[in-house]
Amino acid sequence: MLKRQTAKAAERGWKALAGTELEFVVYNDSYEQAWDLDYKHLTPANQYNVDYSLLGSGRVEPLLRRIRNEMYAAGMTVESAKGECNFGQHEIAFKYDEAVTTADNHSVYKTAAKDIAHDMGQSITFMAKPNEREGNSCHIHLSLRGLDDELVFWDKATGARTKTYDHFIAGVLATMREFTLFYAPNINSYKRFVKGSFAPTAVAWASTTAPARCASWAMVKARAWRTGCPVAT
Repeated sequence: MLKRQTAKAAERGWKALAGTELEFVVYNDSYEQAWDLDYKHLTPANQYNVDYSLLGSGRVEPLLRRIRNEMYAAGMTVESAKGECNFGQHEIAFKYDEAVTTADNHSVYKTAAKDIAHDMGQSITFMAKPNEREGNSCHIHLSLRGLDDELVFWDKATGARTKTYDHFIAGVLATMREFTLFYAPNINSYKRFVKGSFAPTAVAWASTTAPARCASWAMVKARAWRTGCPVAT
């Protein structure tokens, strides 16, 4: 399906680029121990909010470093690793690539991260809502470029968005409700749709992330589109 869509984009002179950011929670319990505990009362790798905390990320660095190195060896470009709000919650971000490549890397990364955690006697979950605190999101960054890499969303001459970008926004908004079947495919995904949380609860867009608190928003100077949604598992 994705290959067909990117082929259609190429026929119009575009290539589709995508990047994903997956949040996950690290537990000091192994997967077998989690099973024995019926997945209750697990011990998170951090006991407090480590959002943007260097010390907090450092406490989990042996695991994070190994995941980064293994993904680099698999051909992915690691851009960052940081702590998040939930206890034991972290995120590793990778550089964008062509959409099909990113989709493949996304699946490889999720599977490999779990295997690496298992090898280190820990466990990882990408579940959208593993507990009552902040859930795990998947931020999807989308953009179009010309086949020769020129910008198609931003007109340098006029300093404004292009019509192509406006149509792109309109298409994303028009299909947002139907595409939620892909964005949030599980019952657990919908548990994250709570007003006042970091999860999107409306179909809207804004030029920055802060005021939106919505399903999607545009990045500065219309170079890319970012969608925030609950991840599947």
